[in-house]
Amino acid sequence: MTDITKTFNQQLLNLAQTLSDRFPNNKNLSIFLTGIQTLKSANKNKLIEIFTLHVYQYRTIIMKKDETFFLTRDYLKEKKKILDQNKYEDDVDDNKLLDIIGNLKSCWGDLNDKEHLSIWQYLRVLMVLCDRKISQVINK
Repeated sequence: MTDITKTFNQQLLNLAQTLSDRFPNNKNLSIFLTGIQTLKSANKNKLIEIFTLHVYQYRTIIMKKDETFFLTRDYLKEKKKILDQNKYEDDVDDNKLLDIIGNLKSCWGDLNDKEHLSIWQYLRVLMVLCDRKISQVINK
């Protein structure tokens, strides 16, 4: 059986590298790439945990390739509302993941159709890997 977490981490790293290469002057994307590399080395489970906690809730939108995902949603405002309602403390690592959504949102208009499809494919693969990981955890 394939190590789902290892595959997930590599796919997320590939996405971050693709975006960083496409937008070399975007410092936030460079920081995101470095953060992915660091977390991958320090705690192999952290990336999929953060993604599942903060991005998996948008699974339906991502699987439909609904561009409103990048064009109209205010993720930081949504997260703040959830944190305020539940009195949770914020997590720096989690904010970095949400920042990539914001960065992707800001870059979306500069990407061509082929690049859009590539980003959707990365996100859909990450969702399927999350599905498998969740199933694996539940069936233990």
